[in-house]
Amino acid sequence: MAAKANPTFTCNYLNYKYVEDGKLRIVRLPMVNVILVHNGVALKTPGLVDSGSTDTFIPIELANTLQLTEDGESKAVGAGGEFATSICDIDEIMIGRGNSTFLKLYHRLILVPKKIDMIPYVIMGRDTIFKENDVTFFENRKKIKFVALKK
Repeated sequence: MAAKANPTFTCNYLNYKYVEDGKLRIVRLPMVNVILVHNGVALKTPGLVDSGSTDTFIPIELANTLQLTEDGESKAVGAGGEFATSICDIDEIMIGRGNSTFLKLYHRLILVPKKIDMIPYVIMGRDTIFKENDVTFFENRKKIKFVALKK
């Protein structure tokens, strides 16, 4: 079940810089603020909005801090190939920009890679953010727009 706080929301991209083959590369990533809540513990972290991801992933480091428990096992395929995951139920995921929240999701199943450093951010996939919103990417303007779906 989801609760809507705002019907339309726009977020900025994050410029991620790295060096490859001696050259500075910049990748623009559509990011949102994510607050993960489980067993009374709340963590604020960046989340990548990934239209190519079927599932939502949380890094194992954050899952351990939240003391998520494994409800099952699965496998996922990403840019680095296939990897083992735990299926976990998280109490709440809040998504927004700054201190504003535009989406609250309760008791969602998420995937947690079993190895450390498999993913750098929370990855918001089609099973969460895209089921609750129409999402438009404005690459040249470095913006992402969410419009809440009417239920």
